[in-house]
Amino acid sequence: MYIPKAMKETSSKLLDTFVDFNFEIVDQPLLPSQSNFAPVEEIGEAVIVTEIEGKILDDFPEGVYIRNGSNPLFGGLKSSKSIFGKSSHLWIEGEGMLHALYITKERGKRSKWNMLYKNKYVETDTVNMEKNRKKLGFLPNMEGDALVVLMATFLNLVLKKDKNINQLTNNLQECMKELGIVKGILPKVFQERDFKWEEVKSYNEMNMLLNYEISMLKKKVDTLDEDILMKEGQITILKDSIGKPFDLLASPDSLL
Repeated sequence: MYIPKAMKETSSKLLDTFVDFNFEIVDQPLLPSQSNFAPVEEIGEAVIVTEIEGKILDDFPEGVYIRNGSNPLFGGLKSSKSIFGKSSHLWIEGEGMLHALYITKERGKRSKWNMLYKNKYVETDTVNMEKNRKKLGFLPNMEGDALVVLMATFLNLVLKKDKNINQLTNNLQECMKELGIVKGILPKVFQERDFKWEEVKSYNEMNMLLNYEISMLKKKVDTLDEDILMKEGQITILKDSIGKPFDLLASPDSLL
């Protein structure tokens, strides 16, 4: 059914007004144990790391080390208060940000290291939407009172501006190019992107059922593109699940 654009915009504004009037969004504090995961601002240009706690081993491999972690917009995770109750984010939620650390050793100096740091939001639909709106795009709905969690989940479904907004459409390669501190490494990083496993040869000695792990891994491997962490000549997959196996760590040659 065709719906005029003006009617869509009016409905969207009315819905936003309803949410703004009924839900108070407040900052959600982090526990001391979670402080290392507090969000940071996107810094733009690479910066020189001048202070290092601890010691870097002389044989530590040089290169670019990249971490993809949650990094909520607007100062951190939020909680909501309303007539329906209270709800909050899980502390691991947040938009994806790539953190790149480029480590090199000064030639001729045994323990002299140089470090550069740069970060970049992965350009997902939700990041772009929230940046354009300059406000939180979805209500917290992972924890809280049953009624408000149900209401927030429903409103989040209605608030979606695009039917594909919950799909992983971000292009990590483009983000990595913007993060690239050195040229020439990206082709090596991504040359194994379409690698498909044929066999899992071994598994760890923990109390895991080998056949179950293998079957689960084979079922998941075609759907894990967003979880692939790519290194030169190596692919490692990390996967969390609400059911067994709760955590999956695997490589092309083995289930670790």
